[in-house]
Amino acid sequence: MAVVIALLATAAPASAQNAPVAPTRDETPEDPYTRHLRAGLRLYASRDYNGAIAEFEAAYRARPGPSPLINVAVCYRELFRYPRAVEALERALREHGPAMDAADRAAAEKGIAEMRALFAYVTVSGLPPGATLRIGDDEHEGPALDAPIAVPPGTHPVVARAPGHVERRTSITAVSTSTIALDLPLERDVGRLRVVAPEKGSVIAVDGEEVGRGTWEGELAPGPHVVRIAGGGADTTVVVVAGSTQTVDLAPRVALPPPPPPPPERAPPAPPRRGFYALLNGAVLIPLRHPDYFERVGIGGASSGAAVGFRGGFRVHDLAGFELLTEYGNVIGPANGTGRERYELTTWRLGPMVRLMTPGETFRFVGTVGGGLAYDLITLEVGGDVVSSQGADFFMATEVGGEVDLDGVLLGVAFAAYLSGTKGMNDFAGPFATLATDLQEPYGNDVLVSLGPRASMGFGFW
Repeated sequence: MAVVIALLATAAPASAQNAPVAPTRDETPEDPYTRHLRAGLRLYASRDYNGAIAEFEAAYRARPGPSPLINVAVCYRELFRYPRAVEALERALREHGPAMDAADRAAAEKGIAEMRALFAYVTVSGLPPGATLRIGDDEHEGPALDAPIAVPPGTHPVVARAPGHVERRTSITAVSTSTIALDLPLERDVGRLRVVAPEKGSVIAVDGEEVGRGTWEGELAPGPHVVRIAGGGADTTVVVVAGSTQTVDLAPRVALPPPPPPPPERAPPAPPRRGFYALLNGAVLIPLRHPDYFERVGIGGASSGAAVGFRGGFRVHDLAGFELLTEYGNVIGPANGTGRERYELTTWRLGPMVRLMTPGETFRFVGTVGGGLAYDLITLEVGGDVVSSQGADFFMATEVGGEVDLDGVLLGVAFAAYLSGTKGMNDFAGPFATLATDLQEPYGNDVLVSLGPRASMGFGFW
């Protein structure tokens, strides 16, 4: 019987017509070899390659020869299971080479070489004795696991099993000529059980078999097990889980006092209140002295003035903020300018302030302290002459009071004190400069102190 192999060129079975080898006319339909071979051909034609492999192998068992093995190789080739196809061809050459003509042998050897060029190889370590390894559709065991395992290109599921161990699954992606190393240690398919009896001499039985006295620990197969303690009451059923330890502790316990109740949970502290704020303020200012001229000539009488201003700042903490003060003030005296001889002092102030406060939500005490630059303009009417002078000096201010916070609306009252320098107002110009020297230095370069109440309103963005 002539057999021609065209495994890779046509991906078809081997025969003179590029099909699986058919029975010769000398073979009768009743012959088992013929029956299985023809059944294999029909299955191959319908592309049921696994069924065809089974029939061709049955034909080989009925009558060993090269043709069924070559047909098996063709089917494995169609399934892209190249290592199994190569095994079938090598077996045909090894066991039935003399029955094959030279052309069939050459075709088989060429097919083997071309399919081997597609192989990848898998090396396996870590498997326990008696393990089996399934890669794709092929099962490997025993000595086959000690050598590289040939696999076709592609992605293949891998399943490792061994008696008494937990199955392990993974996958590999193989490409031709590559080598893939797999380390597959398997966990033992057992769990552990620990039993503590009520008495040290109590007999412990597991599943009806005595295993120890007092305390026992050992390995058991996963699943339910019955624990019995001699004289210890009813049986106990324990479910053992692979890879973990279950405990049956029947020893008497010493009663302990209940643990103290946990301390009440404290709410986390609220974050500091921060944000911008702005205030409009007005104040009544009472200077504690008049220019020296009026003191000398005995012209006196209490005077008062007013100041209005704006403050904008940022609250950096519950207790503190920083702000910038800008303010305009005016005082007329003596006796609020009711006499023939009088003066008028106008002041613009600008400077930074520090705001200190208590942390109340609705009401808080507030104090500020700061200072900066003051620009003063003073006008004197003396003996029918009117002269003026202006200049800049430093000032300090402080106040203390209270504030109401109504959802951000700020209303406050305080008592304020200002300490202002006076040297910048010296050296009057004009005819009045010829008068006595003390008139050219209206306050004798001393500090001018002003006191009075202050009211404010604004908004806090915190």
